[in-house]
Amino acid sequence: MDTLLPWLVRFAHIGSAIVWVGAYAFLSMVMLPRVARAAEAPTLTIQAVANGAGRLVNGSGIATVVFGAILIFLTRGPALFSSGRMGEWGGLLAGSVILALAMLYLGFGPLRLLSDARTMTVEQARRAGRLSMMGAVAGFIVLAMMTRMLYAA
Repeated sequence: MDTLLPWLVRFAHIGSAIVWVGAYAFLSMVMLPRVARAAEAPTLTIQAVANGAGRLVNGSGIATVVFGAILIFLTRGPALFSSGRMGEWGGLLAGSVILALAMLYLGFGPLRLLSDARTMTVEQARRAGRLSMMGAVAGFIVLAMMTRMLYAA
């Protein structure tokens, strides 16, 4: 049981992170260019997929952050933060949390433009595409930082 729970939480954390970054990449590379091309007469299918992808970004982002916090508690314990010295691992954690919060902001803030793809202009779709690309890039940077955290002291 001591190893099963952290493994399950890590699995959920990584799985939701894959969905989170993948949804950002899907929005920026597939969905929003399609919305921009169809801005004159968007279909209900485009609107439904855009809305679903926007909700997926937000939901998977929250799940990733929550599972990550639980994972830190299970593997490092609450004493980690009371020591005052976290070294390289702590610096990578702090950077990852800052980027994850920025990704959450992008999902809940500017990307809320997707709430009604029927009224989205071409410029709004392009702006949302740039913002979702920023979220995807931030996600890949966090992925690299988290991979390094596995080997950091």
